[in-house]
Amino acid sequence: GILGFWRTFAPTALRDGPGIGFYLLSFNFSKKILGGHINSDSDPPSPPSFINRLVSASIAGIAFWIWALPIDTVKTVIESGQYNHLLSKPASFTSLWYNQLRITKLMIAENGIFHLYRAWPVALGRGVP
Repeated sequence: GILGFWRTFAPTALRDGPGIGFYLLSFNFSKKILGGHINSDSDPPSPPSFINRLVSASIAGIAFWIWALPIDTVKTVIESGQYNHLLSKPASFTSLWYNQLRITKLMIAENGIFHLYRAWPVALGRGVP
């Protein structure tokens, strides 16, 4: 039905909402640390250098994917239909969240927690400039 379009809404929201927050927090914090502007009450800080921004963006990309990769792995499995026989029928908004939790538990039970990070080389390759 129409809710099939929203089947991966729960993992997408859980991945991108906090993930972008981790990205922005780590980017700004690392920019300040690398620029030496932590607890500095002196002159206004100078604009960050290119290298400072590049390293800060790389740290931010890593922070995002540490959070997002397990959720993205579960999302991909849901999209592939590998566990369709376990999904709640009929689909409802609450079952979208329940299905994600159920499949995550099953994946961890079958393969261990590190299975959720199996795509880390690809994720870091695209998330770190």
